[in-house]
Amino acid sequence: MSGNNEGRFVEMVAGIAAGNHACEAELVAEFDRAVQLWIRHVVKDPDNAADIYQTVFTLAIGKLRKGELQDAKALPGWMRSLARNQALMWTQRAHPEREQTVPEGISCHQPDPLYQMLRAEQGRHVLALLEELRHPRDKDVLYRSYYLNQDKATICSEMGLDRGQLNRILSRARERYKELFQSSHRANPTPNPTKTKKS
Repeated sequence: MSGNNEGRFVEMVAGIAAGNHACEAELVAEFDRAVQLWIRHVVKDPDNAADIYQTVFTLAIGKLRKGELQDAKALPGWMRSLARNQALMWTQRAHPEREQTVPEGISCHQPDPLYQMLRAEQGRHVLALLEELRHPRDKDVLYRSYYLNQDKATICSEMGLDRGQLNRILSRARERYKELFQSSHRANPTPNPTKTKKS
């Protein structure tokens, strides 16, 4: 990436954070074609792709207004990840029966207990719980870590975080997710087959 582009991205991100609507329009113009391509790579239906397109830019501008992107130079990768994640989330909600595959070259062997929980409960229920998280960054890091199986280096790069920030966000997000998960299961307990009545 050229220094000129990096400088433009820094100014664009700072302008959006300051409430500059011209910078928001510049963001849309800059990534319009790329976001369409990223989404259509996952979602073929043009109407659904158009809806996701609107969602991506609404989320992006909202996040940038809040200053959630720490490294403005990472804007292209951040936009790509946001578009891809929204497309994948739409696909999973629309087709919960489809099995989520692990990208080639990424190991599934993660001892973290939350990983085991998410894999065991993956599907519509997990996505619904993630949507209930009040903090968008919590939702984003958990989805990337446990659903897309992104490594920490990739997450840091695309979200504009350093490793320490990511670890702190992940730690808080795990606790918040566990609370939701446990509350959900208390409200809707899974039947125990060993306690079913005999006919």
